[in-house]
Amino acid sequence: MKIYKEKAKIYDQFIKATGKNYSQEADLITEIKEKKIGKRKIKILDIGSGTGGHALELKKKGFEVFCGDINKEMLDIAKNKTSLPCICMDMKKFSLPKKMDIITCMYNTIMYNQNIGELKMTGKSCYNNLNNGGLFIIQVTNPEKIKNIKESITEWDIDEGKIVHMNIVKYPKLIHYFIIIDFKNKDCIIDKHENTIFPVKVIVNSLNKVGFKNIEVLNKGIYTYFICQK
Repeated sequence: MKIYKEKAKIYDQFIKATGKNYSQEADLITEIKEKKIGKRKIKILDIGSGTGGHALELKKKGFEVFCGDINKEMLDIAKNKTSLPCICMDMKKFSLPKKMDIITCMYNTIMYNQNIGELKMTGKSCYNNLNNGGLFIIQVTNPEKIKNIKESITEWDIDEGKIVHMNIVKYPKLIHYFIIIDFKNKDCIIDKHENTIFPVKVIVNSLNKVGFKNIEVLNKGIYTYFICQK
């Protein structure tokens, strides 16, 4: 996971170049929260928080926010950027001192689960760390759109170099190759990531089995959201 570790400092440049809109997505989370929970102040944990893009926008909304990620390098950046509590954690097995009102899992983080067993483990960990009535909100790129892509290549110029991103679908696996050219340090690395494309029904069934009820599936542009209530 070199883009999350050795190259964590250029991650924000990469995300900005892709056009990711953290503010707009924080607005949607706020709408969901007010609809399902109400206007009271709540605690929210963003798992797979990376450098804290979503967390920072949620903080602006007045939420008590916690960042969670398995990569310490990303969390160090998130802590400096957001001044929020940051927890180094594995989404498949974690236990918090206090339960949350909302747990978010954004930007395809859930796809790092390699099989249905791991997906259920993540779902169960989130379920166990939520207050009754709490929400688990997942964002993924629409699985139906991903599985029909055989190969795609995109490149972005960033302040300190260039990133070339290749997607290869070998369903149900989605293989990412990142070629990271760092002009400042005069180096180039190739970073491979393997994700799993989970069909909508598989995600819903897995979350039902760990205890979530009233699972709502919401399509917004290229993204599909799962809104799961404990």
